[in-house]
Amino acid sequence: MEERLSSMPFTDNWPRRLYASKPVRRMQLQAYLATIKEEQSDSGVMELVASDGSRRFWAYHNVLDRQAQPPYVLGHAQDITTQHLQEQQLQELAIRDPLTRCFNRRYLTELAHRQLDAWGCFVFDLDHFEEINDTQGHAEGDAVLVEFAAVLESKLLDDEVVIRLGGDEFLVFVPGATGERMNQLEACYRDRADEAPIRFSGGCAISRPHESVGDTINRADIKLYDRRKQERS
Repeated sequence: MEERLSSMPFTDNWPRRLYASKPVRRMQLQAYLATIKEEQSDSGVMELVASDGSRRFWAYHNVLDRQAQPPYVLGHAQDITTQHLQEQQLQELAIRDPLTRCFNRRYLTELAHRQLDAWGCFVFDLDHFEEINDTQGHAEGDAVLVEFAAVLESKLLDDEVVIRLGGDEFLVFVPGATGERMNQLEACYRDRADEAPIRFSGGCAISRPHESVGDTINRADIKLYDRRKQERS
């Protein structure tokens, strides 16, 4: 783990000299200098791009020495790239399904609680999925789950996500859901059902004020089971 201690004059020319071709980073550095000037110290983690293109993460603690002429920023930095990446991996493992790489049920609750407006969901259940596991093996069953998740995701906008609820049950989360968007997605999944590796049933719902996450999903589940009964009868 590499550590460095350095100092440099505190001047307003830093951003222009170091980041003239990087407007965003220049603004970030200006904000950093303002913090140093006001608080006389600053700590945090910064992301850097090495000469080989790799991303590195450094923890820093800098102090403004106003007694020096001109004033100096005394800085201590430590390379924490390995630790940072391990923490990111642990965070990913906590919210993602290891097989399909979809988000998991735990993350669904977090997403729903972030929403200020109504959110929508589609719940999907694979028809006769256990027959694949029983006749073709679990490896083939896993492949079907991965492919089905990819089909669901391919129809979504950037802020919409696929969540694996467990087993062969999936959910599509639609933030800020409108009736128009829900109808679009429903028609898309219905019209392109042949792209999926297996037949499936689905139902949808839009959250109501003061309704729990579980109750919203239950309403979508009811629609799923009603449609399945209709199709099979």
